[in-house]
Amino acid sequence: MTGPAHDPILVVEGLCVQFPTPAGVVKAVDDVSFTLARGEVLGLVGEAEAGKSVTGRAVLGLIEAPGRARADRIVFDGVTSFGIEPAATRPVRGNRICLLVTDPLRAFNPVVRIDDQMIEAVRAHDDVTRPSGRARARAGLVKAGITMPDAVLAAYPHQLDADVGVRVAIATALVNEPDVLVADEPTATLDATVAAPILQLLHTRVRESGIALLWITRDLAVAAGLADRVGVMYAGRIVEQGNCQDVLVRPAHPYTQGLLDSLPAPYAPGERLRAIPGARPAPWALPDGCAFRDRCAFADDACRVVPPVLAVGARGHAVRCVHPLLSLY
Repeated sequence: MTGPAHDPILVVEGLCVQFPTPAGVVKAVDDVSFTLARGEVLGLVGEAEAGKSVTGRAVLGLIEAPGRARADRIVFDGVTSFGIEPAATRPVRGNRICLLVTDPLRAFNPVVRIDDQMIEAVRAHDDVTRPSGRARARAGLVKAGITMPDAVLAAYPHQLDADVGVRVAIATALVNEPDVLVADEPTATLDATVAAPILQLLHTRVRESGIALLWITRDLAVAAGLADRVGVMYAGRIVEQGNCQDVLVRPAHPYTQGLLDSLPAPYAPGERLRAIPGARPAPWALPDGCAFRDRCAFADDACRVVPPVLAVGARGHAVRCVHPLLSLY
């Protein structure tokens, strides 16, 4: 497969997630919409607590009480009744939609061998014999670039190096050939040189098998190298979205530009980084209007009235800003 298909396998419209806290209700995700096509990588980027991980877990129906998740519409593979409640997503979770978490080796049972856990992942969704399940698990490890699959199958999670553990987690997530994979920074704990071939592996598998990948990351460099499209999140909302080249080369939102300016690459040794001023607003006390207004050099009274809408321009480049850095029309 040479590139992503145009028809989306996943459509999310108006996703909202709230959590009650002693300090007030936290709007962790507020009116988030996106589409994901087969063979496509959509990167969700932003600072910590921007709502990226909660978005991914909500799509899989993993928001539990007292948290509340709702959406105007979620369509999965043409099924418009697909919901975000745990009971609605359980039949496809782990089978057609899978999750890779940060430091994924911790998701394994530490006292159960890898082969038993991978075989269980296969047989939970397919009526096959244990030998057949083991054969599929072994083949998955080989596809994940593991050169000694039998030794890994016989090991316990704590016996694996971190990079091998991530590859085992990828193999386990893909062993049932899912349609959608939500990856929540699974390589965040690895050194960049170790993570690079794993990212390339995922990219290759996405292209070859047509998996739709939602990649959640704080690393703009990773998003630039892996994603076809990118959505920049701030305070629970997507503030900019579009083709990776458009968003990261010609950003329209001041927050996106601030993230790019914060990268060390363009600076001479000893030169100070241009950090985004101020701090994120408390998630339980978001201001009226634009949540980024108090950190933005372009904010005025118009930014303090009502939250800006996500306006879509040419090539699908969208920005949620009263005073965008460039015109999208």
